[in-house]
Amino acid sequence: MAAASPVAAVVVAVVVAGSTVWLGSFEVVYRLAPQMVVFSHGFGVERTARGMFSAIVANLPAGYGYALFDYYDFRDDEIEVTTFADQQARLLAVIDWVRQQTGVSTLSLVGHSMGCVIASLAKPAALDHVIFLAPPLQIGARTRRYFTAKPGARQDGDSWVVPRSDGSVSRFPEKLFDEIEAVDSAKALLAYAASQPLVVIAAGADQLLQAEDQSVLRSAAITRLVVAGADHNFSGPARQPLIDLVRQQLLS
Repeated sequence: MAAASPVAAVVVAVVVAGSTVWLGSFEVVYRLAPQMVVFSHGFGVERTARGMFSAIVANLPAGYGYALFDYYDFRDDEIEVTTFADQQARLLAVIDWVRQQTGVSTLSLVGHSMGCVIASLAKPAALDHVIFLAPPLQIGARTRRYFTAKPGARQDGDSWVVPRSDGSVSRFPEKLFDEIEAVDSAKALLAYAASQPLVVIAAGADQLLQAEDQSVLRSAAITRLVVAGADHNFSGPARQPLIDLVRQQLLS
């Protein structure tokens, strides 16, 4: 997510060194270790979450590996944004693949922003830790309005083609907007927490979620922590405190 819009739509490529495997139509970058962490990125960014996930990966405790993947398809000058259903399927496929690897003893999940919503809907079970970073509790019609009203946006069959500032385009399936409007993200998060204890790390100065009622997170199954002064992406001086908290939770 980005400060200028209800959901972010800027992709910044950050290279993370590691092995790769293709699971059907999408690639997973990974490093195997006894303790594995799968990362679920937010809306409109690539698998490293604008470098936030790669920073966490670079500071994982000894004995920890990772799996990073994209929810979207990148083709030359077009980004195809997939549906919520497709994103859930990708997440579960990655988790299943990691579980099957020899020597893996624990499996945890770190999600950011809309990636927390996808994880809550997919409900992967029996994870050692689930850590949600700045999860949105309210999403809805504003997303459709924001993108379809952009200059040059046009409908192409069952998709919307939306120009981007770098000259490329994003393709949004109409079904995705329908899914976003139908989801009660707070309800989904609480339902997931009922079966899988969660740690939520909130951004203390979150410019996107500041109007949300966070009292819904007061649940026995949810541990809520805050990085004081952090924006939605935990950028700048907030990055290191975030890394430290994630490390502490993984080791707890």
